[in-house]
Amino acid sequence: MFRLKNDFYTANLWIDDFIYPIEKNMKTKTEFYLPIGRKTVSTKDICIDIVMEVFSERRHASNYALLGARFISTNANRLEVEILLDKMSCPLEKERMINDTIFWGLPSEYAESVLSASKQILMQSSDFPSGKLFFNVAAHAYIGSSKLVFEKVTKSILPLLLKRINGATTDEMEILFSKGS
Repeated sequence: MFRLKNDFYTANLWIDDFIYPIEKNMKTKTEFYLPIGRKTVSTKDICIDIVMEVFSERRHASNYALLGARFISTNANRLEVEILLDKMSCPLEKERMINDTIFWGLPSEYAESVLSASKQILMQSSDFPSGKLFFNVAAHAYIGSSKLVFEKVTKSILPLLLKRINGATTDEMEILFSKGS
């Protein structure tokens, strides 16, 4: 895990090392497919996980979001995007100084924001290869989460995921993350 901290927020990034919660009562939904003609990554299978968590320790409203994406390469000549919906009733065990209750899962209002941001980025770029992109883990704050926070996290995760797909090492990813790329 990498940590970036400044006067306004703290961000954590996990690359292939996030410990996932047990998924109970979660639903997945295929949200959209991008057109045929996507390039394939290689003949070997690729599976990459990136999870980002953002929060503010200084404000009552924590501006909290945790969102993870898994990319699995395929030779289907398309990019399939799926998103995890609903929320779990169990609170997230937290070590942070946040004055809010954090819950696992992604309510539909935040899922819409993730969907909109990912469509915007993926339709503008043909660089994302053929495969399945699955937003497979999320957590939100009872008070301090918003559509805007989930949109910004989505727009941060996808370029980092693409860099990893294209072969960036863990050390290179840490440098990119610390620069805010």
